Amino acid sequence: MGTPYQRIEEDLRNDILNTRTLKRPFKREDNSRIKETKWRREFRRAKYHNRKIDLKTLYYYLGETLEQEEFSREITKHEKLTAKRIFYIHEPMGPDYLTGKAGIADYKGLTQEKSETLREVALEVLSEREPLVGENLLDENLVFDNFIPQYDGHSHECASHDQSNTEFMGNMMNMMDMGLMRNMKDVENMPNMGNIENMRDMEDMLDMTVMENSELV
Repeated sequence: MGTPYQRIEEDLRNDILNTRTLKRPFKREDNSRIKETKWRREFRRAKYHNRKIDLKTLYYYLGETLEQEEFSREITKHEKLTAKRIFYIHEPMGPDYLTGKAGIADYKGLTQEKSETLREVALEVLSEREPLVGENLLDENLVFDNFIPQYDGHSHECASHDQSNTEFMGNMMNMMDMGLMRNMKDVENMPNMGNIENMRDMEDMLDMTVMENSELV
């Protein structure tokens, strides 16, 4: 039988397309109360008929919606947690691949670490099926996990720095258009050169300007 983690991983790696994916039971423009009522109605129907894949799909839609808004009326705390976990793991592949043996109970006991590992499995499977899409999502996932804000308390200083760079580059372009700058020595003698990172690109631009001016003469 295996552990809950193993069952979910096996489902992901099998990569089986569901040809009869349950549609979202509510419209995106519905208010929260209507969404809750419609979700609960469809949930009870799927549970009554023991449609396990439909139950997972409904939890997926709930988790997706909880990313945008909060429910508080009929959805329990445990249901919200399970929904967010299912959506987090399967979001790269989408609800059409919510098939397999794993049931709702398998997701309830997962730790955060195992949930993150299973999401990486989903990204790897997607990379094998759709290389460009999967690799881009994997890169975005790694960047998101490792992202640390750098501008807390310094946003004004950073904005001023960027604005200064933009104005400086604009002035240089104007001077090149007017033929006031002929070579890199003119550039080196200008202030704020510490703000320029791409000196090689700037040198190429100056060379092109000199060539154009010489042709005109």
